[in-house]
Amino acid sequence: MTEILTSRRVYEDRSMADYRLQVIAPEAVREKIIEETNYARNVFGEEAFTGGEDCLVLASFKAREEMEDTLLRWLHRIIGQQEGFAILLNNYGSLPGAPLYLRIQDPTPFHQLVDSLRVIDALMKGNQCSSLQLYRTPRLMLMRSMKEERELEMLLDFSARTFRAEMEVEELQLVRQDSEGSIRLVSRLALMPRGLKRQETNNDND
Repeated sequence: MTEILTSRRVYEDRSMADYRLQVIAPEAVREKIIEETNYARNVFGEEAFTGGEDCLVLASFKAREEMEDTLLRWLHRIIGQQEGFAILLNNYGSLPGAPLYLRIQDPTPFHQLVDSLRVIDALMKGNQCSSLQLYRTPRLMLMRSMKEERELEMLLDFSARTFRAEMEVEELQLVRQDSEGSIRLVSRLALMPRGLKRQETNNDND
């Protein structure tokens, strides 16, 4: 019986894929991130840290591939009702599990966007899947890990540096990682053009 249950669990795990919703930093921001990463490599060495990613992750979840079409319909409808916005990346932050990241000066616009995704949980539970992991204050990771013996030195160095960059959030990307580790883009999910919702409200009041 144990072997049967174990086999069933392995089969179920293999039928699941890992998904995440993310915002890709624009080219100008990515170039600045590369500059900062190259600075760290030149000063502290290649082995002192592990680099981060050029995206902000808003949600992650597991789902079966046959759910994709339904998921996309839900996501297009939900995200398409949210208005695009601008954010300011302003200097550096550090937390356990996130040793060095770029801070978002005001993450409030992400709160409404991420909270709107909670309705997806009904779809997930109805298909015997776990709830979404949501990140209301996403972080653009500059470094995912640091060597312990260099960590304090690196953090002190970057605390004296400045970083400032604006970026427009106009779309999300849904990406999938299968059981073999390969990642592919599933869909681009456009937000409502910035300011359009206010224009529609004004027109309704005329």
